[in-house]
Amino acid sequence: MKRPEPYLSLLVSGLIFSPFLAWCALNNWVTFRFHMITRVSQEAYAWKNYLPKFLGEQAAAYSPFLLILALAAIVKVFLTQANGRSVDKSRYMFLAMFGLVPIGIFGLISIRCQIFPHWTMAAYPPLFILCAALYGMWRECGAGWKAGFFNFAAGFAVFMTVLFYVALSSPGLQSCFIKPGEHNEIFAYTKLAGLIKQSADARMFVLTDSYARSSSLSYYTGRQAYLITRTQIMGKEFLRWQDMNGLIGRDAIYVDAFPLSERQDIAEILKTSFRTVEPEQVWPIYSSNSLFKREGFLVKNFYVTVCRDFRKNNFYDERDIRLLNALQPLNKTGIRRPTENAKDAESFTNRIKHARLSMKSIRNISGR
Repeated sequence: MKRPEPYLSLLVSGLIFSPFLAWCALNNWVTFRFHMITRVSQEAYAWKNYLPKFLGEQAAAYSPFLLILALAAIVKVFLTQANGRSVDKSRYMFLAMFGLVPIGIFGLISIRCQIFPHWTMAAYPPLFILCAALYGMWRECGAGWKAGFFNFAAGFAVFMTVLFYVALSSPGLQSCFIKPGEHNEIFAYTKLAGLIKQSADARMFVLTDSYARSSSLSYYTGRQAYLITRTQIMGKEFLRWQDMNGLIGRDAIYVDAFPLSERQDIAEILKTSFRTVEPEQVWPIYSSNSLFKREGFLVKNFYVTVCRDFRKNNFYDERDIRLLNALQPLNKTGIRRPTENAKDAESFTNRIKHARLSMKSIRNISGR
């Protein structure tokens, strides 16, 4: 601890993370409580389901050969001794820890809940740099098979990456590699955004019931898409940044992946929040097959409802609104909001527990 590096790293980390820590301190540490308590407590231990899936998706997303090479590089760094050679092991250890920490943390969390493959993306750039650095050591040591495996793994990854982008950039090849289903949403949202721009005027705002769909439409349309939900625990956090009262009097376009006949809760919310709700429209999204000159197949149906004259925000349960307001101590004027009484907080906690128990059924019904 006599070296200055640990103290310098603490100082730099404090400067980088201080805005985030200050926001959490003002909001009852909601981010920490969600990720450390709520998220991992949604389901019981299910490592037989999630851990193998996590490992398989990591191999598929980043090439199984590169994953093997990256894990082997981590093991190599921890087992290798300098033995008087001019090898600065701390440099290799620095890269290894940058990759090991994200993979290790998400691997442990996968014992309790599902981890998506892109969540560990930040771990792999330093690991690939580590593999390249060790490649030079292997060649110097005469370990020909290790260097050969590195060449094969890197070549395979480059080939698959180029093939993937060629397939995405060619409308004709899309139909060869992509089949109808949920995974086609990467193509469907670009065309859906174009239809929204054509059909909705500049003052209309976009509504969805999924935070993932809300984010996608915000990106592709260039306008903010608002989220409405009474079931999604994560979705309710969007209330902190959505100022729905500023939209009073405006029209909206609601976009869903399922018809309103299957979403009675959403249909009721729309009816009580807007003056009129027009009949639902079905917008089919077809693939492009210009290379083969044949009609595209159906990628996805979106169900669109035009709502006129936004009157009142009924998108959240009022107790949820009061409790979320209590978790934010200061309003825009700087006046501290009154905190909720213990009875309201206890009631909200009980409803959250009930939501966790029904989380699996909600996911099965909503498909999200």
